[in-house]
Amino acid sequence: MNRIDVALVNPPFWPALHSSLALGLLQGGLEARGYRTRQFSLYLDLVERLGIDPYLKIGELPGVSFFLGDWVFAEAVFGPDATRDEAYFAYARQPDRPDRKVQPLPEALLHLARDLRDEVPAMIARWADALVASGARIFAFSNVFQQAVAGIAVARALKQRLPDCLIVFGGANCEGPAGRVLIEAFGAVDVVVNGEGDLALPAIVKAFLEGKRAEIARIPGCITSETPSDRTVPAQAITCLDDLPEPVYRDLYADLAARGLSETLQPSLVFETSRGCWWGAKHHCTFCGINAERMAFRAKSPETALRQLKNAVKAHRPDRIFTSDNIMDVKYLETFVPMLAEAGLDLDIYYELKSNLKRQYLATFREAGILSIQPGIEALDDDILALIDKGAHAGQHVRLLKGCDEEALECNWNLLFGFPGERAPAYQRTLALLPLLTHLPPPADFTRFVLLRFSPYFERGANYGIKNIIPDPAYRHVYALDDRQLHDLAYYFTFQHDAADANLLPALFEKLSAAVAEWKKAYHYTMLMAGEGEDGELLVLDTRDCAASLRHRLDRATATVARAIRDGATPAKLFEKLEGALSKPEIAAALETLTASKMIAHVSGQYIFLPVEIDAYAIGGRQAMPALRAFKRDAFYKAFPEIAPFKSRRLSA
Repeated sequence: MNRIDVALVNPPFWPALHSSLALGLLQGGLEARGYRTRQFSLYLDLVERLGIDPYLKIGELPGVSFFLGDWVFAEAVFGPDATRDEAYFAYARQPDRPDRKVQPLPEALLHLARDLRDEVPAMIARWADALVASGARIFAFSNVFQQAVAGIAVARALKQRLPDCLIVFGGANCEGPAGRVLIEAFGAVDVVVNGEGDLALPAIVKAFLEGKRAEIARIPGCITSETPSDRTVPAQAITCLDDLPEPVYRDLYADLAARGLSETLQPSLVFETSRGCWWGAKHHCTFCGINAERMAFRAKSPETALRQLKNAVKAHRPDRIFTSDNIMDVKYLETFVPMLAEAGLDLDIYYELKSNLKRQYLATFREAGILSIQPGIEALDDDILALIDKGAHAGQHVRLLKGCDEEALECNWNLLFGFPGERAPAYQRTLALLPLLTHLPPPADFTRFVLLRFSPYFERGANYGIKNIIPDPAYRHVYALDDRQLHDLAYYFTFQHDAADANLLPALFEKLSAAVAEWKKAYHYTMLMAGEGEDGELLVLDTRDCAASLRHRLDRATATVARAIRDGATPAKLFEKLEGALSKPEIAAALETLTASKMIAHVSGQYIFLPVEIDAYAIGGRQAMPALRAFKRDAFYKAFPEIAPFKSRRLSA
């Protein structure tokens, strides 16, 4: 192995289904400045040892509630503590939490984690020896999700072997007061970068290799033992993303090939087109803590984004592209997305974006290969959406779910509850709405929101009636730190607040949880589809549990109204749209028919026709979608055999 200047270390439990954009960008930036680097994907040892599914279950799925991946390495950092371990296992088996229902960890998973912990000392020694053999004197560690404890353990082993080396930590677990805790509680960590490392890390490397180690403490964003306790300056942020290098992923793909993992583990290629959040800069969603102190929105030019994406696809031929953006640049809807569609790259791309999308953009997403979106829906009631400052209304969310189904887009979303100020009527309305939507993409879960550091609920909790904010109990079972250090290190918290409808809400939450569970089961075989019949009729197949009838023939007048509210319309807009075509009594009668048959939702002051166009099911989609959509399409034509598929056409506006 050629000797290098900087080792970029990716410890367990990195989310193995993704490449590391941060390390890829840092590697590109360092190499552009002439430094020799290599990425060390230490977590791949555990993927090999455990298999990908057990690895993910230990390192990701327990998530905020258990930190099982951190626990595996805790003894190597904090020393043996049988009492603490017993308390952890008791909590994992019976997580008695007043704030949320949490399923206990399976015994098999706990036994696997315990067995793995016995192997940790040998693993750490092997990793440290390999890092020392690289010749590097600077070791920059990724520290996100459940990487903190493993990273500290490896850093200590490095310091034992190379006392004069420089250990640098960066990532989401280093931001705010957490960075100072890493310095004061764990002596092996020399420098913590608070914020973006694109400019900070090259400056650190330059100072260290030039023998000017004392200057590191003065680099913006760097926290060292010399940094005053009242001073935490964020790192200098990149203002023009076009100036960033293209991320380097060659070491990851080489490691996968060398280990024979290229077929069994095909991580998504993580790509970046923007940073920050343009909506959050105007109205910070009350529960969101993602952007920390870097809310300012910056986006690559569409030309740069497309060029770099083409280069990455050519170099690595990934099965999937996962964009790291918190929110798509709204300008991209008219620039980057159409350009991507025209490029014809045949991609499978995941994007996060704002939920108030107009339907016309969804077809372009599909053509561009943006097949999976996370639109941040969170709620299906206007009162809740206003409460959390989402900047969208429930009608837009219903239309988006329908549009995603029609365009074969995977829609990733959750229904959240537990917000300060929520009232029972909002959830009663949601409960009444859900049975109408079971043919549309369901939420992943109905779950209580988690209080995150940096969110308005955390930073200004008193303004929302939030009190007794304490770190999630899992931290205490893993980290042997004092109360102040635990509080500063934590990102997830529990809290209390006085709910106005405390006597009504728990029962509503139980009903909604059951309704969402039923929705998730029902979606794959539930249909509400409409196709054009003869003489202006609409034919509707309805297999929802709430269906008034299996088959419907909507006469010309009713079908005309249905088409007019296909994408939603207020009563006033509807009457205006159909003026001269139908009389007001005819429109009112049609609305009554559609309401009685549960084919329309009345949300946000709008009527929305809920059936999905049958022709839409000719579009395949990703993964299992094509077979599911073909099944539903065939069911429609069996219900209405008089309509041949070739005669069907999209509903006219």
